[in-house]
This record gives sequence, C-alpha cells and structure tokens, in this order.
Amino acid sequence: MTDLEMLAVVKKINELFITYRKKFIVQNKKDSDFKFSTIDKYSINDTVVKRHLQGKQTCGIFSGKAFTKFISFDVDTKENSEVDTRYLVDILEREFNIARSDIHVSISGMKGYHVDLYFKNQITNNLARKFYIDVINRAEFTEKQIELRPQHSLGMKLPLGIHEETKKRCWYVDNQTFKPIEDFNYIFDIQQIDPSFLEIEYQDIDMIKVNTHEANEFENVISSVKTDTFEVEDHLEHINYILENNQLKHEASRNNMTYLTSIYLKEVEQLKKSTVIEVLTSIMLNSKRLNIGLISESSTESSIIRETKRIVEVVYKQDYKFTRRNKDVIITKEDIETILKIKKWNLKRLYLIHLIQFRRYATKDNSYYMSYQTMTNFGATTDRGRLRKQIQELEDMQLMKLKQSKAIDEPRTLSTGTIIYKPNVYQMNLSIKKIFENDIDGITIKDNEDISLEKILKMFDDKFQLNLKKKLSYEQYLKVNNAS
Repeated sequence: MTDLEMLAVVKKINELFITYRKKFIVQNKKDSDFKFSTIDKYSINDTVVKRHLQGKQTCGIFSGKAFTKFISFDVDTKENSEVDTRYLVDILEREFNIARSDIHVSISGMKGYHVDLYFKNQITNNLARKFYIDVINRAEFTEKQIELRPQHSLGMKLPLGIHEETKKRCWYVDNQTFKPIEDFNYIFDIQQIDPSFLEIEYQDIDMIKVNTHEANEFENVISSVKTDTFEVEDHLEHINYILENNQLKHEASRNNMTYLTSIYLKEVEQLKKSTVIEVLTSIMLNSKRLNIGLISESSTESSIIRETKRIVEVVYKQDYKFTRRNKDVIITKEDIETILKIKKWNLKRLYLIHLIQFRRYATKDNSYYMSYQTMTNFGATTDRGRLRKQIQELEDMQLMKLKQSKAIDEPRTLSTGTIIYKPNVYQMNLSIKKIFENDIDGITIKDNEDISLEKILKMFDDKFQLNLKKKLSYEQYLKVNNAS
C-alpha cells in the first residue's frame, strides 16, 4: 500500500471501530506465550493503527463505558468455528432481518471468526448486550462459545493485522464461501447501517441512540469523573453544596456534576428520574442566570435543559453508580459488641442500619444523609412517630446524633411548587477509616445484601463464639438461633 492508501484504511478503521481511545491492547510474546496487554499510559492514535496494519504490532480496542458503534460476535468453537459462524450469519439474516451484505466476517487469528455489525449512530452497551443475548439464545449458543465484543473491560483485536502466534493476517472473508478476501480495499465497501432496526425488535426498551459527537461528549463526562473512594467523599461534599445552594460551585463543571448528582439522587435519595431532571435543570438554569461564569456564555437555556435531561436519562437507563466505590462494608467485632449492649431489639436493628449507611456514605466530618423511607426499606418500623422516638433513644445513648432535620430542599420545592424536605443528616462518633480497611475481626456485608440483624449476629457468633445466650434475652436469642 502507498502511504496515501494506508492513511485511508486507518481513517476507515477509526470510522468503524474506535470510540474510546484512553486504553487499548497490544499483542506481545512473553516467554512462549503470545498475550495481549492493556496500554493506558497513552491513547490509541493513527500511528498505533498504522503499525497494526503494517504487521509491526497487533492492537485492539475497548468500547466506551456507555456506548459502542458496532457489535461483534466472537466465535471461538475451535474446529467447529466455521460451521458455527455460517449458522450465526444465517440466524442474523433469517431471524433478525439483517441484510447479508451488512454482516461482515473476519478471521480472529486462530480458528475463530468475528461477525460484525457496524452502525451509523452509537448505541448503548446495554442495548448491544440485550441484542447479543437474544441472538445467541436464538442460535442456541452459550456466552462461552460466542462472546460479545467490544466491551469496556475486555479488549477486541482489530481486523487486518497479523496474529503474532499464527503469523496469519486477519482478513475479512466472503460471508458465503468463507474464502479470505486478501485485499485491504474490502473495508471501503463496508456501509454502516441505521441501528433503528433494533427499535422494531425491542419496542419494550427505551432505546438510546446518539450521534458520534453526543456519545463522545458523554464518554468524556464519565471518563473525567474520579470515583476512587476518597475522591467520592469530595464529590459528595460538592454535591451537597450545589443541592443546598441551587447553583454550581465551580466553572466548567456542569456535565460532570449533572452526572454525579444524578447518581447521588438516584442511589442515595432514591428519587424518580423526573424529579431528578427537575432538580438539576433548576440548578443549572439558576447557575446560568447568575451570570458569574459558572456556565459558558455559549450554552443556551434550551441546550442546558436538553443536555441535563439526556445525561439524567442515561444515568437511569444504564443504572450508573459510583462504580469504583466499594459499597461492601466491614462490620467489626467491636461494632457487634456495641450492638449487644443495646437492650431493645428494634434499637439494635436501627443502629445497625445507620452503621451500614454511615460506612457507605459518610463524608469527612462523619455526616451522612438518610431518609425515613430508606430506614424502612432496610427493616425499620414504618411508623414515623415511633421511628423518630427510636432515633432519639439512640441519641440519648450517645451512639449517633441528628445533625440536621426539616431542611427545605429548595430546588425540588421550587420545581414542584410543594415544600419538600431533604433527608435528615446524622453523625456517628466512629472512624470513617474503617470503611476502607479490611479488619481481621470483622465480616463483610455485600452491597445489596439484606441487612438482617439475626443473620449478622449468628455469623459473628459462629466466627468468634460470642456466647450470645448470655448477652441476649431469651426471646432475642431464639431469633438469632433460628436465623438461616
């Protein structure tokens, strides 16, 4: 190939495959094995792709965290790969009404194949996975036999490079004869298809289909969010600030804070999507109207409303969380000893509920939000008056402190026209450091695990021989002893 032809192929690879550039994979020989390693110190660029096409170093890509612009079925059934790939292509054509000319097959390097569909617009990874599952189920394959690519956590080798182990070039093949098309020019004949055909197949799913600019913008928002545990604490302080003041705190933070605050309001305060859209729209418009540089002058109110809604909808549809925050919590032997000193069973249980919420969400000053509804969801009484009394009893025992109550949530109140109060803020006189350290005298409570006091006490008794018979009333001991 001439340099000009090579640049044209690189450009087409970019168009069909690459959405996420911040990490990629390369194939190297290590000892006697040829393995792929992840590169994240610099981004994949045209030079990397060119070296791949020249056969100098084979590389691959990842999907973004949210979107992809193609779906690849990675068929690896060894000696049966060609037969199974032919069958898969037939299923896509016959059962899913995809034109055979839009189904592109390439050699994966060993005995397997990649079966690709390329889209004009990007779709969410969740939708891609839903379609993939339906296809392999219809074709009666397992996820081990045919894997989904690309994914954000699993790289996929690009076509047209050299497989380092076999030294064979991974050409596209004719999807009828499966004869390799030993010509780089094939890639120029590939036409991206409109993913709207998925709307016919999935009428019950809210489809998210975006153009490249929108997808890249949202990927940049997600990628820019730092969600290490200590950094999440800083974000929570920032989130609390904008909720309390109905405005952003820093310049150029609109998309970032829309994303983070959406997650917080969905996950911690458990608000409906429509309410979160109203709250954040109010905050962003107010930040714009203050005219103090918090939002760019070029951003119109209509674009702010549109972008806020779009980000919140994606957060809810993809169920984003502070993904790298470990919401598993350690309950220590010391914690259990404190619980055993509390006489009433309902107070023991309520203290445990607050302890877990504290360990998951407390900020640097040991404060954490918790609504009455959240307490009830975790097993506390549904009677609000009784619940307030129980909280007061724990305060009297100096186990926790009600720091703030009856604080009006101004953004939500303004957007709904009804007075809405924020969840109460509490404090515990405990070390937040225990959230992040494995404690050998403790037990881990997994995220989304039922908070059962009986079960937790039984686990500790089994592990540490706490002699619960002496430390609990007869009735309480029976509850624990009968727990399963």
